[in-house]
Amino acid sequence: MNLGKTTLMTICLVAMYASTRAEDDKQVQDALWLADHAKLEHKVNTWRLGNVDMKRVPFDQVVDFLRHRTQAIDPEHRGINFVAQSTPDLHAMIFTVKLTDPTVADVLNQLPMVGYTIGDFSIDLEDSWGDRMFSYTLHVPDNALAINPSMLIDGQKQTYDAKSLLESKGVRFPPGTSATYELPTKSLTMIMTSREDFVFIKELLVYGFKNVPAKTHANSQ
Repeated sequence: MNLGKTTLMTICLVAMYASTRAEDDKQVQDALWLADHAKLEHKVNTWRLGNVDMKRVPFDQVVDFLRHRTQAIDPEHRGINFVAQSTPDLHAMIFTVKLTDPTVADVLNQLPMVGYTIGDFSIDLEDSWGDRMFSYTLHVPDNALAINPSMLIDGQKQTYDAKSLLESKGVRFPPGTSATYELPTKSLTMIMTSREDFVFIKELLVYGFKNVPAKTHANSQ
């Protein structure tokens, strides 16, 4: 089949127009996505939730709290949609969070080993713990730990071995794990494998070493 020059030019112009239109549509969609993403990110980093005091609260209740509290402070009463990964370990977790008028991001950052990403229309929560040993550093409030001179292991750096102190509260430290406290930075650095013990240590720091009963282990020998 022979096509005239005019017909060929018309086909080319139509194809060019379709390609340009598709590219324009994609740019519009990308711009809308960026706008929605930026709006959600702004909410997460600026919306303040009032005082938060949750002690050993299950993961699902933490998520419900965030949903309801963001809905209450949202002028449009829509709040933020939180979507949690469906894994048994994640939903079995418990948390202790005590903050004064935090942002949504502040609360999310207090959930150890729970990762979050800002999606198109929701905050996606996932278990970032994994089956591995990990290192984590927490700030220690004044008088939260009963540190004494006998625990000193590095006088120059003012570093203390906090493992025996935490063991007295029922925390277990398998081979290869540790807990050290640095006085100048008021920080506790832990190398651990147990999610449950990590959450318990965080509770000790929030409410004070003397105010939290020692852990009991049902399967202790």
